[in-house]
Amino acid sequence: MGRFNLNCSVALGGYLHDEGRLDYLQRLLVEMAPEWSAGLHIRRRRQERELLDLSVPGVLAKAVRERAMERGDLFQQLTKQLADSAPRVFGQAEFAGSDPSLVVVVSVDENILSRAGDKMVWGNRIALQVGRSTVNRVPAVTWGRRAFEALCQNLSPQYGHAEIFAEYEAKNISHEDGGTRAIGLDVGKHLPGLYWLNFFGEPFCTLIGAERILAAPALETRRIDRGVLVALANDPIAWNTSEYKLVEARVRDHLGHQYFFSRDQVDRRTIAPNFGAS
Repeated sequence: MGRFNLNCSVALGGYLHDEGRLDYLQRLLVEMAPEWSAGLHIRRRRQERELLDLSVPGVLAKAVRERAMERGDLFQQLTKQLADSAPRVFGQAEFAGSDPSLVVVVSVDENILSRAGDKMVWGNRIALQVGRSTVNRVPAVTWGRRAFEALCQNLSPQYGHAEIFAEYEAKNISHEDGGTRAIGLDVGKHLPGLYWLNFFGEPFCTLIGAERILAAPALETRRIDRGVLVALANDPIAWNTSEYKLVEARVRDHLGHQYFFSRDQVDRRTIAPNFGAS
């Protein structure tokens, strides 16, 4: 078995710099991973580490904005020559801490949904990538679930999922033709899949039906804020067992195959909410 790698990801229906969302993330990291947070810094290549003092209000939001606005010299020149107003804020910041147990990836975009080639993607996302068996001396699975549920409760995402990388790779990573690329991530067509933990936010509760989601034959279903949490198992490492696959199949049958990407039937008709994006 490879290195433990648990990913907890939420996609927001609003700009992360609005309504104190990044300030909440800052408080959550200090509360749930104080030792790791003491060494918080933006991950950069070949640059000196600059620690962020999370006792200062707004420091995480400021760092995300500055990192998101970093562009090359050509971009800066074109912006000065052609733009009549401030450039759109969009980009990504990766944060590491005092140990390798956790990496936090924050993606921000003033466009809530945008086009990436022929795909529609969420512009505002938070991913917690757990790379060790414990975080702040708490077992990684316990810590990851608590953090994931806290993000869902307090940020009201439109969608979220959590799983170990092996499950995500099996469902959403293609290695065809010797390359590596993510597949099934077009939110304008479908959800990417079913995983260890799943959060169906308001658009999907409206589309599928909140009561239907709550009645899914999963290990657990529960209301959180304006969405529904669906857990397929206690342990994400069980994703490849026959018992887990049976629960996953039953949940998918109950909710409807038309809402989910399937790498075995990539061209079949699927259904997604109308997010109102052009």
